[in-house]
Amino acid sequence: MKTDNLKVGEVIKNYKELCELLEIKPKTSNSKKAQMKEIGRYVLLDKQGHKFIVKEIYEKPKPATSGSGNVFTGLIQLLIADHLAESKDQVVIITRSQLLRKINMVNHNYSFCNENVPRFSRYINIKEEYLYDFFNTTNSNYSAAIKTALNDLVKRSVIHYEWVHTICTKEGKHRVATDNEVEFILRCQKQLLIEMGYKRLNDVMFSRDWKNFKNTLQFNLQNDDEININYTYMSYRITSNRKYISSEQDDMLINYLEDADREGYKNELNGLLCARLLDNAIKRQSKARQGKSIANEKLKKLRSNFSLEKYTKQIIYYVIDGETDVNVQKEIRKQEEDKVTQAIENIFEGGQFDFDIE
Repeated sequence: MKTDNLKVGEVIKNYKELCELLEIKPKTSNSKKAQMKEIGRYVLLDKQGHKFIVKEIYEKPKPATSGSGNVFTGLIQLLIADHLAESKDQVVIITRSQLLRKINMVNHNYSFCNENVPRFSRYINIKEEYLYDFFNTTNSNYSAAIKTALNDLVKRSVIHYEWVHTICTKEGKHRVATDNEVEFILRCQKQLLIEMGYKRLNDVMFSRDWKNFKNTLQFNLQNDDEININYTYMSYRITSNRKYISSEQDDMLINYLEDADREGYKNELNGLLCARLLDNAIKRQSKARQGKSIANEKLKKLRSNFSLEKYTKQIIYYVIDGETDVNVQKEIRKQEEDKVTQAIENIFEGGQFDFDIE
């Protein structure tokens, strides 16, 4: 949507001319109403009959809101509905990480850094405990936000979804697990929980043992000849009401987003989340210093640190900010390779090897 063609005080003779000036496609019925709401985020118009008078052109678009007034929920619902409508598949199977990335709630570094905290810690020079606290809190909040958005779409009768065990077979095929396979996975998980001293998956998930738990589970699955599972993971299985998913988008401001508008919404959501995550960290720091709501003394001390705000800004830049162009995985690998090369060079330069090549 281009507002550069508009001028304050300009009189536009009708809706069609307004669309031409904004370089957008005219809509009809509910789609037109939704489009006018969207235009109102960019420019203040005074409608007189068929005519529009430009009163103000906003420097930045005003936030999109859903019926509940919750900006975050509205944007998340809108972008999930858009993704489902765009896919045109009746059933979409997608992991939470993939969905978060799809709607720009995280950037390309998030999954790798979340699963490789020790390596990310060395790279960013922030202690592991700060990173674990950030990822645990963010994962929990994001999970709740996605669930809220999906549940609202369920209430509208435009989707049905399930949280399902998904597997990659030893032949590399990805699919939803059968009942027998789910039972086998649960037995393996329970045995590991007992061996590692945990009672619930959530307990180990938010601990330093999570990666070891996942690796051990994968090893056990791969080496069992009775089951055809290479590894397992959880996914959303979302069934769309394809006849009405686009009309529900009308209620959420759009009907099939144009590419530019889609990116605009994604960028808006990402910017709001970056600000919210930092604000939440500052609030947690304030509560910790006042001794409120935290029974864990170690966590209280961690969050009371005066560097928490600085650390959080760094973490957000690397794993949330959609404008980040740094490839952390690539940078870490290069850093580690350079260290190995330097160590080998030091060994030879130190004369620790004394042999002749014949």
